[in-house]
This record gives sequence, structure tokens and C-alpha cells, in this order.
Amino acid sequence: PHRKISLSHLKSTTSIPWQSEPIESVVTDCTGGQTKILRSEYEATGVFPVIDQGKDFSNGFTSDESKLYRGKLPLVLFGDHTREIKFVDQRFALGADGVKALEPKPNLAAKFLYYYLLKSPVETRGYSRHFKYLKEKNVPLPPLPEQDRIVEILDQADALRQQRRQADELSKRILPALFHEMFGDPKAAHEKWPTKGITEVCWPRQWPTISGKQLLPKGYPVFGANGLIGYFDSFNHEHPTIAITCRGATCGTINLTPPNCYLTGNAMALDDLEESLVTQEFMIAFLESRGLQDVITGAAQPQITRANLEKVKVPLVPSDLLMKFTDGSQSLTFTRSNAATAAATLETLFQTLLHRAFDGSLTAKWREGQGKELLQEMEHHSKR
Repeated sequence: PHRKISLSHLKSTTSIPWQSEPIESVVTDCTGGQTKILRSEYEATGVFPVIDQGKDFSNGFTSDESKLYRGKLPLVLFGDHTREIKFVDQRFALGADGVKALEPKPNLAAKFLYYYLLKSPVETRGYSRHFKYLKEKNVPLPPLPEQDRIVEILDQADALRQQRRQADELSKRILPALFHEMFGDPKAAHEKWPTKGITEVCWPRQWPTISGKQLLPKGYPVFGANGLIGYFDSFNHEHPTIAITCRGATCGTINLTPPNCYLTGNAMALDDLEESLVTQEFMIAFLESRGLQDVITGAAQPQITRANLEKVKVPLVPSDLLMKFTDGSQSLTFTRSNAATAAATLETLFQTLLHRAFDGSLTAKWREGQGKELLQEMEHHSKR
């Protein structure tokens, strides 16, 4: 049977036993002189990934070998604006948006540097250049065999973390697939089912925006265009509410808010659902599957107005199918909740291990004892 280990056993008690060196003395910035590809030149498919400073590992491809990075591999990429850290050990092309290519010198393993920078990230200074702050860091330098041993155990832990993320990403596709299987293409719903305008099955409404000065450190959660933005001393929604972000970069994002929350003017609530015709679960899946791009207006400041939202026609499916879909959605939501808890625990365990890796705690004795227990615990949460 699985035995949960206490995180208290993982706290660091060891001081760093290795010398450290300024990062500028152990890496070479090889960005200069490299060919860089503009985002407008990214291809949807290709042989080689184009890697930039975005959150995703790659945002496009190229098949043109003349545009590939010409330095040594593996190396670490650093996002000058985003602070994103990426380890690259395959042929690739650089995106032309501020990414720095850092090649380690012979006394430093690239993967060791990668994990160290994950553990000790540069603090954000907003959308400014951060490479100058990265250069202020010192990097611990254990002997290369010890670097390799540390990388090996961190690789095992990171693989379990990625396994959990991949499972969670796959689970997100289940509900849209179920909707399509049961009801067909939501954009062609009028061809298969009778429909009603969205304002005939619910009541879309907005409230005044709360200023930053009005937000409190605790109280009822306040949701705006980018999700949770703070807290307030009152709420305008007593029950779970479908919210659509109707202004800003996340315009069109659909989610279900918790009870006793406050929605600002940047989010539109779909209240008073006609439950004999639709359920919250059905409406969320329908809107997410359908998408709202056709009701978004404006380029500099995208927005959805109530008048535009009224263009959306909601399919009226038979009640037995509606309840079957709703039950399946609720079951999946419960499973996702458990998976989210497992993912959070897994991330905590990984971060704990990451910090221990650079203070000298991952000794051979620890690796044989607590190290094995920790990896077993992570493996358990990766499969939940």
C-alpha cells in the first residue's frame, strides 16, 4: 500500500558545500550573429522547432536548415522579457523576440544550469529586459559527476511532473469530444436541433468595475478579465455563476465562478438559466466548443457586448440527453478536482526536491533513503 511521506522530512538543513561562480564566467551568450526567425515567418509544420521566449516550448516550425542555431548543444535559453527558462538538446531555430542562447562552459552541465535557474528565477521587473539581472547571479559548481547525479534524480522527478500535466491536458479534451459525439458541431446546431437565443435561456449582465484601490487582502473573491484579481467586502453572486470575460486579452474565456463572489464589469455573468432547457454544464461546454470569436469586436481593446452575445443561438436538446451529458460532466469535474489536488502536491514535492538539489542535501545516503521515498510519492500523485 502507498505510504504518504511528510514534507517536513524534506526541509533543507544543509549549507551549500560547493564553490560558486558568477554566471558570466561559466556561460557564453551566443545569441549574437545567429539567424532569428520573425513570428510572422513561423510555419505550422516543419522539421525543426522555432523556440522563442514564449511560455510554450515551441510556437512554430521551419524546414530551412540555413536558419538553424549554429552553436553547441545542449544549451539553455532565457527569455529576456518573459524570464522563461528552456533546456534545448535538439536542432532548432531561434525566434527573434528577445531570447538569449546560453552555452555552458566545460565545468558546467547545461541541464544542471537549467534546473538551477528554475530553482532561482530572476525576479520580474515587468516587461523590461531581465538578462542584466540574470548576469548578477552566482551558480554553484559541484564536480561534474555530482552535477550528473543531481540532474538524474531531478530528471526522474520532472518526468513524473510532465506525465501528470500530459494526463491533465488529455482530460481537458474529453468534455468537448463528448459534446461533439452527443450533439454534433455546435456551430451547426441549428441544423440538428431547435434553438433559442441566448437571452431566452439565461440572463447576461455586467456590474461596475471595482478599482484596485477598493480591493482588499481578504474577503469575497473578485473576478475580472484575468480571473481572480483580489477580494471585496461584499458579493454580487450567491450561487455558482457562468462568467465570460468580455474585455481585454482573455476576451471570450468561459468559466464557472464559486458562490459568494463578485464579478466586475470586465466579466459578464450568465444568470437565471432556464433549467428545463439548459444546465450550467451544458452551457459551458456549448460555449467553449462553439467559441465566441464571432461576437468579439475591436482589435486594440477586444470586447463582447450584450448585444453581440444575443447573436448566439443555443441548441435545445432532449431532456434525457441533456441530463446524461450533465451527469457525465459532473463526474469529470470531480475527477479533475482530484487530479488538480494531486498536481498541486506533485508540484510542491518537485519544488522541494529542486531546492534540496542545490544546497548539498542530495547526498548518496539521502538518495538511497528519502530520495527513493520522495520519487515514489511523486509517482503516486502522477497517476491519480
